[in-house]
Parts: sequence; structure tokens; C-alpha cells
Amino acid sequence: VERVLTIAEDSSIVIFVGHAHASQHWAALDLGEFLIPVDRILERDWSGCIVFLVGCETAAADTVEGNIAEAFLVKGARAVVGTLGRVTVDVFRVFFDDFFAKLLLGLPVDYSFFWARRKALVYEALRVRDAADTAVVKAEQILVDGPVAMSKILERMGMRWDEVMQAGRYSL
Repeated sequence: VERVLTIAEDSSIVIFVGHAHASQHWAALDLGEFLIPVDRILERDWSGCIVFLVGCETAAADTVEGNIAEAFLVKGARAVVGTLGRVTVDVFRVFFDDFFAKLLLGLPVDYSFFWARRKALVYEALRVRDAADTAVVKAEQILVDGPVAMSKILERMGMRWDEVMQAGRYSL
């Protein structure tokens, strides 16, 4: 645990891939071989890091001391991407493919994040009724014009906001 945290703390971009455990008063990243409890994260200085927590419930905001993402932010992380609840691997893939594609085009981190987040939400909502490959293609077609009003996106999806939010409730 110590070696992993030391290497991560010295990095400007940190990506943890695994599972997470969150309860009211405890949380940990589960990296298979070992757990990294939230109190160990709080012992470090994460100033300037951008942290990606690829695992379920890594930003469990409904807990008192179980929000791993918040721990990174409290200790100085510039930004943290986590999940409020359960999320499937295909949603992560859609998000990260789009996020890194936007970064490689030279777009700012915040713009890249919000655009990839929107695509992941559209994908996740469409995934309820379409196969994964079909949902990815449709999401790309719906968002082809770049930033547009959410009402226009909903119209293109043929869905209402409440349907989208219900379908995407375990999203990033």
C-alpha cells in the first residue's frame, strides 16, 4: 500500500482501477491484492493531481466518511472523477474513450470531462433499449453537433429527462 501511494502521490494524473467499498463511516479502494482505506488517502498530499477512480461507489456522497473522491479533494486534488453508485465497465469505456480523445485534441480538462460525461449519460440511457454497439453509434450521432441544449439532445434521443435520469442513475 505504501509503495503504491508514494508513486501515485508524485504523479500529476492518478488512475485507480478496481473496486471500492463504501459505508457510512469507512471506505476503501479495493485493488485486488490489497485495500487502500480512505484514512490512508487523507494522510497524503494530492495537490495538483487529477484523480480517476474507476470503481463503483468511489464518490459515495450519501455517506459521512465513505466518500473516497472527497478525501482526494480535501487533500488538494485539482479534480476527481468517481462514481456515486454502481457503474458498468461499458459506461466507463464510453466516458474514458471520449474524455481522452477530447484531451488529445487539446481541449481543456473541464470541457473534456463535461462532454464525455454527457456522452456517457446519453449512452447509458440508450443502452436500456439498444445493444451496446448500437447505443455508442446513436450517442455519437445525437451529439455530433457538439454542445447543444439538453432539450435538443432529449428530442434526438426520443426520451424525457426523467427517463434519461432513471436509466443513468448509476452513472459517473
